[in-house]
Amino acid sequence: MKNIYILLLVLFFLEGNSQSYWQQEVNYNIDVALNDTAHTLDGFITIQYKNNSPEILNEIWMHLWPNAYKDNSTAFAKQLLENGRTDFRFSKTYQKGYINKLEFKVNAETVKWNLDDKHIDIAKITLNQPLKSGESITISTPFFVKIPKTFSRFGHEGQSYQISQWYPKPAVFDQSGWHAMPYLDMGEFYSEYGSFDVTITLPKNYIVAATGVLQTASEHQWIDSLITVFKTDTAYAPVKKRQRKNGDAFPVSSSTTKTLHFIQENVHDFAWFADKRYRVYRDTIVLPQSNKKVLATALFLKSSLPVWKNATSYIKDAVLFYSKKVGEYPYSVVTAVEGALEAGGGMEYPTITVIGKVDNPVSLDEVITHEIGHNWFYGVLGSNERANPWMDEGVNSYYERLYMKTKYPNEKLLGKFGNTGLAAMLDLKRWRKSDLNYLAYLMQARENRDQAATLAADAFTEINTGVVIYMKTALLLDYLKNNLGENVFDKAMQTYFNRWQFKHPQPQNFRNVFEEVSTQNLSWWFDSLLNTTKKFDVKVKRAQLLDDGTVQADLKQNIAGVPPLPTVFDGKKIINDSAMASLDVNYKNNYYYPKRVAKRTPPLRLQFLQSLENPERTQICFAPWYGWNNYDKSEFGVAFYSPIFPTQKFQYLIAPAYSIAAKTVIGGFNLRYNVFPIEGNIQQITFGVNGKRYSYLLFPEAKQFNKIEPNIAIEFKKKNARSPNTHYLKLRSTNIWLDYSYKQMKSVVSKTQHYYVNEIAYTFERNTTLNPFCIQVLAQQSDYFLQLRAEANFKISYKKNNKGFDIRIFAGGNPVYFKPKNDISAPLGRLYLSMNTAQNNIYWLQRDYMFDETFIDRNGYDKYLGRQVALTQGAFRSLTTFGGTRNFLMSANFAPDLPIPVPIYPWASTAMVLTELNKVEFAAEVGFTIGWKNIFEINVPIATTKNIKENQEQILGYKRFFQRITFTAKFNLGKPTDWIKRIVG
Repeated sequence: MKNIYILLLVLFFLEGNSQSYWQQEVNYNIDVALNDTAHTLDGFITIQYKNNSPEILNEIWMHLWPNAYKDNSTAFAKQLLENGRTDFRFSKTYQKGYINKLEFKVNAETVKWNLDDKHIDIAKITLNQPLKSGESITISTPFFVKIPKTFSRFGHEGQSYQISQWYPKPAVFDQSGWHAMPYLDMGEFYSEYGSFDVTITLPKNYIVAATGVLQTASEHQWIDSLITVFKTDTAYAPVKKRQRKNGDAFPVSSSTTKTLHFIQENVHDFAWFADKRYRVYRDTIVLPQSNKKVLATALFLKSSLPVWKNATSYIKDAVLFYSKKVGEYPYSVVTAVEGALEAGGGMEYPTITVIGKVDNPVSLDEVITHEIGHNWFYGVLGSNERANPWMDEGVNSYYERLYMKTKYPNEKLLGKFGNTGLAAMLDLKRWRKSDLNYLAYLMQARENRDQAATLAADAFTEINTGVVIYMKTALLLDYLKNNLGENVFDKAMQTYFNRWQFKHPQPQNFRNVFEEVSTQNLSWWFDSLLNTTKKFDVKVKRAQLLDDGTVQADLKQNIAGVPPLPTVFDGKKIINDSAMASLDVNYKNNYYYPKRVAKRTPPLRLQFLQSLENPERTQICFAPWYGWNNYDKSEFGVAFYSPIFPTQKFQYLIAPAYSIAAKTVIGGFNLRYNVFPIEGNIQQITFGVNGKRYSYLLFPEAKQFNKIEPNIAIEFKKKNARSPNTHYLKLRSTNIWLDYSYKQMKSVVSKTQHYYVNEIAYTFERNTTLNPFCIQVLAQQSDYFLQLRAEANFKISYKKNNKGFDIRIFAGGNPVYFKPKNDISAPLGRLYLSMNTAQNNIYWLQRDYMFDETFIDRNGYDKYLGRQVALTQGAFRSLTTFGGTRNFLMSANFAPDLPIPVPIYPWASTAMVLTELNKVEFAAEVGFTIGWKNIFEINVPIATTKNIKENQEQILGYKRFFQRITFTAKFNLGKPTDWIKRIVG
């Protein structure tokens, strides 16, 4: 109790010091005119700036955010490219935007101003006289804005306009100093509160939605008349998808203009949206706390009626929900407008939000609620979104999630398929849509690829922007609510809202309020969970059910001081946190089965195909599989494997099969144990062993190869989470057993011989959006050789669609080589111009001596299937046995994409070979490929050097053009977890 009194005393003094809190006041008068032919704005702005700080100001920092769209040097342009987008990078000059014709004056006197040295969307006004504490100045300037095509928030699509971040705007000056920041697509804003008085002039038939209250009576009358027509016009019926484009065509702009007047107090931004095609719905919200009326408006296109027809009810529900849970909505209008938007599904501004394209009504309700909710967490509570995005996006996501769980309690993860037989078969019925936050967090957390929620917006990777800022923070707040109790949590949030509305709260202010109201030290939440990447894990070591029906449990947890949630008995098992309301990264050990022999092991479930990890089951996934090669013919098997998502520490794939032709068991396996160190320079270590057994030879009977390969793979941590650079190190020891037969006298002798190859490989990848490259160096060692290789892959990117000019350079040789003592080792250490199976009809002529590649006809018997080539080593696509050497091989391969969308691309290769006779030979080829690049390709050589052509004609017997056509097939398309991350990210 003594500690509580001390805590309250400290909080009293902390909040007492808040009496010295101050913030600047900025009031705007803006007159602007839209030219919808040139897509420009011509305006004049007057800013009343009051210095409420105790400091004397000699300059005012200004945001000129339209300049973010001026060229490719801006922070916005660079971030888009980092995040994988090239549309702005390669946009035309007329599609870009800027602000100019600025003539800043202060109190009617011309002042010196200049652009920031680093960011052209930031400027500094140097005052002629210092601005003392308590004094005000008037800043004025004309301005001209070229509206860009919509690449982010501000822009236009045809004559649909989204006008945001569009006027000269002072940066925030607070207790930490100036907060001048460049515009970013991923990272939002921080602005001073004040009032806006704005007039907008534009062609008369535009419908405009804007921040604040419309003062133009004639416009209200016109909108009301349109609403009447919209609701009765039969043309307003839903249109078919193929009709939508024509149904939303732009009308011709009116030759006359109108001027609209909007005002709003206690806001820090002003945005407006204009379109001649808008349909308008309105409704009135009555706030139960005060009976205040709020005008709710929804504006959308005709084609979106099936989704938007109940939009005003979604707006109403959201406003009432947040007003009840957080605090009463302070404004008299609230608007949601459909618009072209590239920066996420929606974007919030004071009293108005813009929503991108949404496919169904439930999703629209969710997006509208989230964006309307930002009127509380951003609009009224004006935290620094760039520095502390969790305070608006994270807290708001908590309430959006709560709203959706309350309104749609039965909404399943699979939507309308959530209660079907398919969901039951895949064991997915237990998962609700609200569980998506947890599953997404688990995807990153299991691999220690998440980030602390308290970082600045521009420090997050693109995937963690959603997973951590939005989802993890929402989960953490839910966990805090479950520990404090809903009443205490709600009271704390309402106190925070009332105390800090229309101000700039900092993280410490949020913490102070919650600790004050709860009378608890919440360092376990703020310091151990929110501000770190620590992974919370509670384990039920032992438990028993007492006579009174309660549970006595011995819990072990990995983070000291974090209070666990209740442990209960459901009739069959004892569970800690049965509602999965925490961020526990391993719920399997939250279960205890008192009636089972294995009390901490969930019951077994054989899972057909695949599923998400089910903490109540020990899942073994299985699926029948079929394969075929020219020696085993048909292969029928069953694969057993671990769930692919989220990442397991132990992963396995065991895929036995029966070969119809060889009449023996074949197949493969892959066992992996993953370690994700929290500290140090290593991101992931994987200890693995894999193997396979297939037939590879027919003469004189089907014979098999057996491969077992223990390996260790290391991925090093990036110095910066957003860095495109990744380093890998892999060690493996490949062991091959070859079954073979030969005739001796009148009998056939069968034997098995073994060899090994040890390999260490270092790989550096630079996965930039443009011009990525990868470099690998490796060394192989066996009894008879030491081989060194280097390979570099470059892409010179074109303008769009991830196309480019691929360049590959390879070099390899054997600084140490001894003549092998037996035939089985003969191919070891050889390098090949073309990795193919031609003339591999003897067991010791395996070019792919580590059996890494999947060849359909490994020994080249079939005249068609034997034309498969693998793009390794020299990577020539021509079928040739020329160019095999134990000395040195160097090659360069070129494969440019065509700029047109056809599955054809040309290629060329050149090489230098130091033969085993120490003679230097040069080789080259040109041709084209038809197919899917790096998946399945048909290679058509057009011309080769003489040595390749002679080898094909004289050694291989390929004299016809069509005999020289080859194919490439890639059977390993990567890890399924990587596909999931690409979709989520």
